[in-house]
Amino acid sequence: GMTLVELLVVLGMMGLLLALASPTFSSFSEASRYKKGARELASVIRIARSRAISTGYEHRVQIDIPNRKFRLTQGNRYAGSTASSWDHNVITDWQLLSPGISLRGNLDCSVESGVIYFHANPNGTTNTRYLCLTDDLGKFRFRVGIPYAVTGKVLIHQWMPGSEAWH
Repeated sequence: GMTLVELLVVLGMMGLLLALASPTFSSFSEASRYKKGARELASVIRIARSRAISTGYEHRVQIDIPNRKFRLTQGNRYAGSTASSWDHNVITDWQLLSPGISLRGNLDCSVESGVIYFHANPNGTTNTRYLCLTDDLGKFRFRVGIPYAVTGKVLIHQWMPGSEAWH
């Protein structure tokens, strides 16, 4: 069997390992929250493109930057949908991103307010647009975007602080 001293030594070592692993787990949990937010946004943009192709109507994802929310709407035409149609044809109502995630628009993440749109056309093309996910201090985390309007392919990039670049 084991003596009480041996048992206490093992419990002490386990406690030490748990204390060392705790900061790593919390940073992993935080990173996964930002990744989940980026995936949610990429997914709704992909759905907009898919729905535009399958229904023959324009679709767009409306992003309200200061309020950290987004929704999917459908236009009323193949091209040139009327302004009122976007508010009357809501596919998914406003969805709020997780607490602690802030948004910025454009490739350089310079737009900090207003509303931006990811627009999808029935022929599969989109507008070229980027949306950055930051923490509450403005530190870059992820960027979701469409680099080429012709393909409409949505990409997710993660900010790498050591290299100061998107990967």
